Amino acid sequence: MRCQLWVRVVLVGGLGVVGAISACRVLGAEPKAEPPAQMAKPRALVGAYYFDGWAGRHRMADDPKEPWAKDAPTHLTRRMVEEFADRKPLWGWRDDTLPIMERQIDLAADHGVGFFAFCWYWHPKQEDIDNDPKHTGLRLFLEAKNNHRMQFCLLVANHAGFLITTPENWRKAAQVWLPYLKHPRYLRVGGRPLLIIFNPPDGCKEGLQAVQEVAKQAGLPGVAIAACGSGDPKIGYTHRTYYNIVPGYAAGSQARKYQELVEA
Repeated sequence: MRCQLWVRVVLVGGLGVVGAISACRVLGAEPKAEPPAQMAKPRALVGAYYFDGWAGRHRMADDPKEPWAKDAPTHLTRRMVEEFADRKPLWGWRDDTLPIMERQIDLAADHGVGFFAFCWYWHPKQEDIDNDPKHTGLRLFLEAKNNHRMQFCLLVANHAGFLITTPENWRKAAQVWLPYLKHPRYLRVGGRPLLIIFNPPDGCKEGLQAVQEVAKQAGLPGVAIAACGSGDPKIGYTHRTYYNIVPGYAAGSQARKYQELVEA
């Protein structure tokens, strides 16, 4: 049987709300009259930020007074080990192996998470970018045999300690991002690869223009650049998103039901 398929995809607000309807009919045959079907409610493409503080070597690993840190990843703390041991993940405090990443992909995909937004950190030297343990998750995702189950994008952590300070550095960073932006599993918005900028006030118009130039010179239709919070479109941001919805991590904690997100 030969079929034709119609698909309509709707993006709302640039980030995430995707709806699709499809129909199929046998070519060469007249479709039978059927009662009109109610259009399905658009569904959200749900993603998760992925900060990899659970790889690398802890700064106190060699301190004999801190035995808990001997084999600890970079962001583990004594308090987590001693006061919150019951919250230790099933795979342990580290998640820097390929089998664990493949398990995380399956868990995410099986429960409706469609993409990871990996935190990415600028360093002036390529060697430091390659060796930053916070990039471990991104590397493992690209190596995972089941990464076809999800999409991914980058969240550029453009803040103190990792600022991309000049237009030329933005251009260099864009060259580093190109292999990701052109990857078949990279998340796109309106046909353009999505780049999220954390701390957007530290961005600059000339720098974001350089990113667009590098992308277009590489054959891409440009880049969708989302400001994580307040970002001026005049600088070059095309979308706006958030890292935390109020109350954020700096405003205390509050329990929220996942159903609230679904209903929103």
